[in-house]
Amino acid sequence: MRVAVASMEGAYINHGLQAAEQFFVFDVSLSGISYVERRDNSFKDEVNTRKALRGVADMLRDCKVICCTQAGAEAVEFFARHGVELDMSDGPIDEKLKGFIETF
Repeated sequence: MRVAVASMEGAYINHGLQAAEQFFVFDVSLSGISYVERRDNSFKDEVNTRKALRGVADMLRDCKVICCTQAGAEAVEFFARHGVELDMSDGPIDEKLKGFIETF
């Protein structure tokens, strides 16, 4: 499962969905966690919410889960319609990703 995390430095979940400057992408499976890449969010300053959501969705189209500290109701509904779970929490990324392994 591919997971994107809104993070300032790649160690903690510490950004909201639309305010995130970047997303760190990981592959999570029973065999472990693998870092894939960092993706810059060129839609963070977009004033049109729908356009920003479409842009982020396209940028993270290969991810099944997006972890962020917060997201509005419109974003949650938008991503749910596209089959993507928004997981809103904060804290260490490694703990969150290990938690996903336990649900497999």
